[in-house]
This record gives sequence, C-alpha cells and structure tokens, in this order.
Amino acid sequence: MKKILNISSTYPRLILVFLVLVTVFCVTKLPSLKVDISAQSMMVKTDPLWKTYQKTLKTFGSDNVVILFFQDKKLFTAEKLSKIKATIKSIEKLDFVTGSSSLFNTPNVREVDDYIITRPFLDEIPEMAGELESILAEAISNPLVAKNLVSVDAKTLAVNIYMDGAIHYPGRDAEITLAIERELEPLSDHLDVVFQMGSSYVRDAISKQIQHDQKLIIPAALAI
Repeated sequence: MKKILNISSTYPRLILVFLVLVTVFCVTKLPSLKVDISAQSMMVKTDPLWKTYQKTLKTFGSDNVVILFFQDKKLFTAEKLSKIKATIKSIEKLDFVTGSSSLFNTPNVREVDDYIITRPFLDEIPEMAGELESILAEAISNPLVAKNLVSVDAKTLAVNIYMDGAIHYPGRDAEITLAIERELEPLSDHLDVVFQMGSSYVRDAISKQIQHDQKLIIPAALAI
C-alpha cells in the first residue's frame, strides 16, 4: 500500500492520465452493460424456493402483463379495428407471450332466443357502422369491460398481453419491449396514440436510465 501511495505522490500526473484512460474505457463499455432489476434476478437458481416459485408460475400463471393502448378520435371503424386485431395476433405469436385479453376474445354473454351466447364482442368485425355501434353499446354496458378494455367515449381500447413468467434471463425486458414495439410501430401511421405499458417496459426504462446516469457519475467521480 505504501508503495502505491509513494508512486501516486511521485507521479501524480501519470496516475491522473491513467485514471482518465480507465474512465474513458469504462464509459465506452457502458452501452453493453446489462442491468437486471427484476425480483427473479435476486433469487438463487439452485435454492428450493426457486423451484417452488417456478411451480407456482405453472399452476397459477404469471402476473407479468403488458397493457397495449390504442387511441383515436374515430377508433371504432372496421379498418382500424382490423389493423389492431392483426397486430394483436402477431404479438401473440411471440415466444414469450402466453395469451391476451381484449374485446377481440372476451366473451359477450347474452341471451338470444332463449339461448345463452358467449361469442366475443369483436370475434368478427362487421363492416356496417350500425353493427359496430351496437357492439360498442353492449361493451360499454358491461361493467367488467367498460373503462377496462374500452373507454366510455369509444376512443380508447386496452389489450392485456400475458407473459410467460417462467422465462427469464438478463436483458429479457429490453428484448420484450423492443419486440412489442416493432409490432406496434406500423399502427402509428393509422392511429393517434399507440403505446405499451407494463413491468417489462418499466424495468427496461429504469435500466436505460441507470446506464445513462453512469455516463455522468463516472466522470463526475473522477473529477471529484
């Protein structure tokens, strides 16, 4: 330790240059830094609790849900709803998606000629505006659907995308967010507002912010 202190006092400029070079090298590596802030990252994979947790996920499913928001002044048209439906089908094909919940697959339980019909609200998208308005009225009258999957003013649709909670590794949040964003991007040309929100999106945003902060903290630490 004394030798290191002696060298530092004898060659302060050389040491300073060395620290600057090391800092610059570390900063260049920040883009490849992976920050995993999920709860699963803090669990030991060889611990019995990990296996119990995985069994719980298989039995009850994951609470990892991404909510997709689609908003437009004239959302309930056959053309726009068809584009949204096609996008949801593409997202459901992603390997980390286990299912979805929306007006396109949520059953509309009603009685028709003494028979109970459980056909989804938008199982088939009618071309006639009158039929769409009728479906919208039924959806809004359902307390489990109104303000949940569709807004009362019919300008916003929400779609719940369920993730496979058993699949986890560092960087997964960024992969999930990017994959969904790629599927949503084409809709931006047809709808006023399109975005996603969920735990994976939030964790990815926090991870990116941590990386950004490190670019400021490391040089500041060196200067101090």
